[in-house]
Amino acid sequence: MGRDFCQDRIVCYNKNNMKVNTNLTAIFTKYKGLWVALDETLKKVISSDKNVDKVYKKALKKGYQKPTLFKVPQKNLPYFGFVK
Repeated sequence: MGRDFCQDRIVCYNKNNMKVNTNLTAIFTKYKGLWVALDETLKKVISSDKNVDKVYKKALKKGYQKPTLFKVPQKNLPYFGFVK
């Protein structure tokens, strides 16, 4: 994984299974700067808006009880983190 990897992909790791990851590059491209609600697979955008409350309420209205809310960054920058 070189520098190009960080610039070309956004990956979301599922907290329940860190071995599973989801490529969010398409979501980043289409929804830059917006809040999105994702379904349980993290592959389908349920709703999007600049306001997180509106996004959440739209998802609930569509029948999703626990959507994953994600603020799509304006720029795709590398991020490194760890869990103790």
